[in-house]
Amino acid sequence: MRLIITFIIVLTTTLVESQTVVSNELFRKVYLGIDNPISVESLNVREKNIILKSDDGTISKVKKIKYNWRICTTQNHYVYLKVYNKNKLIDSFAFKVESVPNPTLTTWNQDGEYFFKHKNGISSSIDNFVVEGIHVEIERFLITIIKTNGDTLHIVNNSANYSSNSREEFNKLNKGDKVTLSDFIVIVGCETRRRKLTQVLSSVYSGKEYEFRY
Repeated sequence: MRLIITFIIVLTTTLVESQTVVSNELFRKVYLGIDNPISVESLNVREKNIILKSDDGTISKVKKIKYNWRICTTQNHYVYLKVYNKNKLIDSFAFKVESVPNPTLTTWNQDGEYFFKHKNGISSSIDNFVVEGIHVEIERFLITIIKTNGDTLHIVNNSANYSSNSREEFNKLNKGDKVTLSDFIVIVGCETRRRKLTQVLSSVYSGKEYEFRY
């Protein structure tokens, strides 16, 4: 995971006479479903005595003053990072909760034609975001095949990869048959909620074997 933005906050606590330095590379935000990198250092508390807590998610120590804060679900718009000197609260910081953008789903594309053989399924990516390498699970999607004779076939595909049934129907395609992939259900990172994407992939079979044949 590569981070390209750094934003540092220095706040003086009103709880005790100490100063805590918190840095968060994501502009004082935490994103659902991913490891949010947090650095915490108190200027007059030993590092080994610092304990971080939150009512939302889990916080794990990576190395000296470096932590990951992971929140998989919350109903709150803001969450609080609480800094303790052993059992004594010395600081509390509010972070805005945001969602990672929806992923973009792709197949091979050449000369304007879709090739529904990309790794035997659909690939996904989250583009133009400050964190790279976020895992996306494609839980299921709908394959609709409209035949030139007017027949329509619906197949529910329960993974990113095409099922044996899906591949079998692709091998039966005739020139002019239309294939549409829609109703994608995905899980981003460790999020507990499912996302339904509006993206649709569609192509008419031109008769070229390399488009759909398995």
